[in-house]
Amino acid sequence: MARHWDAAAEPARALGPMVEAALAAERVYAWPEALRLWDRARELFGRVDGSEGIAGMRLVDLTNRAAECALLAGDYGRAVELGRAAVDGVDERFDPTTAGDLPNRLRWYPWEAGGRGGAARAGHGALRLIPAAPPNRDTARAPGHTAGVRSFG
Repeated sequence: MARHWDAAAEPARALGPMVEAALAAERVYAWPEALRLWDRARELFGRVDGSEGIAGMRLVDLTNRAAECALLAGDYGRAVELGRAAVDGVDERFDPTTAGDLPNRLRWYPWEAGGRGGAARAGHGALRLIPAAPPNRDTARAPGHTAGVRSFG
């Protein structure tokens, strides 16, 4: 359905099915296909009024899913690009948890691409952004991950 509505130049009707198709591709580990679908959903998102409600998620969430799929597909440069776009798409004043979580995840993209310095910078950015209270998985894991990246640096 996503492809048909997209080909019919009906972005509002294509967006929801595009997200569903991307999620379905993820469920069967079809990372390159999922990435393609997330990328198209991101393009449609900006062309549709009420896109967050139709997609069932925010643009930053679509971008983060695309980054994860790029990483799993072995497209590390694209993963870094999308990961940075996701980080840039969050306002830490309104969503401090996501603002801390995304740089914490972003550190793996340059790591996989062989960019140890970029991984360390992302880890330090996460430590700066992750709220200390209330304690959560990120406040527990980020310092350890950052230290691990540093030990290979």
